Amino acid sequence: DRATAAEVRAAAAVCSALNDRGARCVTTTFGVDVRQSSVDMLPPATYATAAGPTPPTTIRAPAPAHQLFHSFVYSARRPFHAERLGALVDAWPLPAKDVLSLTDYTAGPSAGGSGAASPLRRILRSKGVVWLDTHHEQRVGWSHAGRHFRLAPEQCWWAVLPDDAMRALLAGSGRRGVGGLDGGAPAPSYYDLERRSFIDTNDATFGGVECQFGDRRQEILFIGAARDGKTDEGAILRQLDACLVTDIEMVDYENRWSGMEPSM
Repeated sequence: DRATAAEVRAAAAVCSALNDRGARCVTTTFGVDVRQSSVDMLPPATYATAAGPTPPTTIRAPAPAHQLFHSFVYSARRPFHAERLGALVDAWPLPAKDVLSLTDYTAGPSAGGSGAASPLRRILRSKGVVWLDTHHEQRVGWSHAGRHFRLAPEQCWWAVLPDDAMRALLAGSGRRGVGGLDGGAPAPSYYDLERRSFIDTNDATFGGVECQFGDRRQEILFIGAARDGKTDEGAILRQLDACLVTDIEMVDYENRWSGMEPSM
């Protein structure tokens, strides 16, 4: 009852963009039933009230979800320089941040400029895995929703473990495909699925090649409010690329961690 028509429209559009096939159910406890309002929202949805389910009501979106939101994935096979990534995150205009100990670094000029000018300001949701030059053995989780951002160490990279240990931890799948009533063909094992992350699909070699550093990588999904059908994707990609270690810094990285990685 406290949401305005514009707020209901915006919330419905966000839900549709994040999952356009998901069921949408709007309920009301007090005041006017939102179904009675003149709000134009989304394609067919089913509503429920205290009185029980009612027939589907058709409501229309002002614009297709793909014009309101834009998503893209950033990927790279080189670690981020922790100080430069810290400066980029620091320039992101978000009030709640939980970022490792990156704030302890003496960051140089902000990679994102002023918060108001940061292309990240239009991003609503982002999530993925990060490889930092300060965390060779641990993957770092990147999680952001709305006004909250978190960058925190997670489990070790699979490449840290001996292959036998990885196989033992990921033995079997227990799942089957959907080929028929009998359950379909066997699905790939969890081990096989995780081993795919060791392959650099961006490599010029057909089918990709296994990376020197195993599954270590940058892989972050971004979903943002679009302007003319696009976010500031290009600017965001350039800023993240600028946070990657340089060739000289990569040599230093390998020298620092060579005792912990046989492939180095």
